[in-house]
Amino acid sequence: MNKLFEYIDKQRIIDWLDSMGVENYTINKDLIVDVKGDVNLRNKNLLEITVQFGVVNGDFIISYNELVSLTGSPKQIHGDFIATCNDIKILDENTPDYVGGVFCVNYNFELSVIKKLPNCKVINIGGTQINDYKILQGYLNNNITTIYLHKKTVRAKQDNLKYIKLSFNNSKLVKP
Repeated sequence: MNKLFEYIDKQRIIDWLDSMGVENYTINKDLIVDVKGDVNLRNKNLLEITVQFGVVNGDFIISYNELVSLTGSPKQIHGDFIATCNDIKILDENTPDYVGGVFCVNYNFELSVIKKLPNCKVINIGGTQINDYKILQGYLNNNITTIYLHKKTVRAKQDNLKYIKLSFNNSKLVKP
């Protein structure tokens, strides 16, 4: 378990979840929080997520905060993962393992390092320093069908990749 969570007790987790408006949650014996439904932590002025989420059966939204990492993010999200407009610099072991919908980390302007991407179908990584498909290639899984980037030209070769959305001036869908 992450050191950040070692000294947090169950009551502090309940207090934090309630103060953030999170509902329909279960706190497991290991203090990991599962949620039946959406978690909307949008625009809460968060510097960090101070609980560890496990499985979220809806969307997980942490946009418009001041997060520098994805520490505390769920391992499984059955809806969308939206972390737009934060200060995230790296996608690492705190990145979800599975996202059922869109994995969106666009407009994290300092994001420049990828060590892990989730198993998902759609990635939106535009408005970051990741503007070249080559940086992503070693981390793509077989389920990804669409990648949204900000760049004029992208050359890609992956059999299952159907589209790359280019978001720069004249946006268009391009077959790799």
